[in-house]
Amino acid sequence: MRPRLPLLLSLTALVVAVFAPQSIGNAALQAGGSVVKHALFADRAHYARFARDAVHATKADRAGKAAKAKSADFAQNAGAVNTIQASRTPTPNMLLPLDANGKLPSSIGAVGPAGPPGPIGVSAEQLVTADSSTNSNTVKSQSVSCPSGKKVVGGGAAVNTTSNSLAITRSSPAGDLSGWTAEAQETSAFAGNWRVTVYAVCARVAA
Repeated sequence: MRPRLPLLLSLTALVVAVFAPQSIGNAALQAGGSVVKHALFADRAHYARFARDAVHATKADRAGKAAKAKSADFAQNAGAVNTIQASRTPTPNMLLPLDANGKLPSSIGAVGPAGPPGPIGVSAEQLVTADSSTNSNTVKSQSVSCPSGKKVVGGGAAVNTTSNSLAITRSSPAGDLSGWTAEAQETSAFAGNWRVTVYAVCARVAA
């Protein structure tokens, strides 16, 4: 039995020497391939995340630049009104601010003296009246003239009694505004005497 033990050990060592390296190599290759696959996947994932981060960073960078551009554009037009720039001193094609009193600076030119007062439009108003005769006539007319140098600026007429049978049929100025004319009449039978009064407002009117 003892002589066979060394032989058995030798055969066992030979088998291990012949077959073990290949099996071990295959196992190592399989294990190594798995490791390589995991390494490549991790590398791709890393680059994909880097690419996504780069895209987000680029968008954020563009948004930041756009905001800065808008701010810069607003700053350039802050001193303009409808693209017209302002200036503290008189400058062609530029706006000039008013002073604290709301007036233009005296540097743009001295203010001239006040001119003479203009003519007064209407002055020396005067009321002028005239009455027609008092009787029972059915129609009455009366005119009134303004004093010399004055024109009529208003007028009217009235009868001396209140009655539904009497009516003013005309009340108007003369064509040259020299006076006023009024007319009244009976619209139905009226028992009694009556008269019409004409009024004219006259005044001096500036030419």
